[in-house]
Amino acid sequence: MKKIFIALTLAASAALSSAQAWALELTTADVEKFLKAAPTVTDWADYQGGIDAGALLGAQQEQEGDASTTNNAMMNSAITMLKDNGMYQEFATMLSAYGFTPEQLISVGSEISSAYLANMKGSLSAENQQRVDQVMGGLQSLSGSKSSDSNSLLGALGKANEASKEEISDNNLAIVSEYMPQLQQLFSAYVQ
Repeated sequence: MKKIFIALTLAASAALSSAQAWALELTTADVEKFLKAAPTVTDWADYQGGIDAGALLGAQQEQEGDASTTNNAMMNSAITMLKDNGMYQEFATMLSAYGFTPEQLISVGSEISSAYLANMKGSLSAENQQRVDQVMGGLQSLSGSKSSDSNSLLGALGKANEASKEEISDNNLAIVSEYMPQLQQLFSAYVQ
């Protein structure tokens, strides 16, 4: 269940931080490094226990405020989680093998996830896109729920769907579209 939570949170709720004020133009190297780092990050978080791998990979629960405030809150939350647990340096050292700092990984993961979700929705018919929007809108109401990981996840998916309606750069959509099979395989591996 935890791997499902991580994968779906990563794939969907990271779209919350795709605002133009903090938008990052992805490169193919960014996506390739992310694909290599993501399994290591989730394994590390699982091993540590109590660490939210989704947040470390750019996913975030509901935040109030404008886009730049939300992005800063997301990054600060994940970084604070590491520092509060005395794990920031260990995590940073591990990520350096992939060419990331913790802050860069969160930012890149957010953009990749936003573009991934947008590309996935873009491949649906207009009718199915509308159904997804309706379902995700209903899930959004669960985002504040702290009763279980699955309710929080479902709410995050709803919030991510709303955020994915914001404009995502054509560059990011194009680059991520080249890696859709690998990203799909990565995210589905977490579900198994």
